[in-house]
Amino acid sequence: MKRSPVYASDKLPFFLSTTKTIFCEIEYALGSKFHRKGYATEAVKAILNFCFNHVNFHKVQVCHKEGNIASQGVIRKCNFTYEGTLRDFFYTDGKYVDRLYYSMLKEEYDKDEFKSE
Repeated sequence: MKRSPVYASDKLPFFLSTTKTIFCEIEYALGSKFHRKGYATEAVKAILNFCFNHVNFHKVQVCHKEGNIASQGVIRKCNFTYEGTLRDFFYTDGKYVDRLYYSMLKEEYDKDEFKSE
């Protein structure tokens, strides 16, 4: 997979893509002083718009570590659908942590109400 920055910062969203399967995976990280201000949600919505309306991806996926409530909130606000869990995916702070995956299809994005917000 090829990494392509969406925004020139080490603290804002970027996405991974492959043109063979016509999907991408969003990843994001924000510095703590930017948490809980709606920036990640706004950025993810902009990336969804770009992915579906300009690149014409069929599917966009996103994931978060188990216990990352803020990231889970971003994903829910953007109306992704839960797909599954990769168990014991990360080893962090002396324990294994799951990775939870979500996705959105182009047809779901086209029906979604949040785009007009």
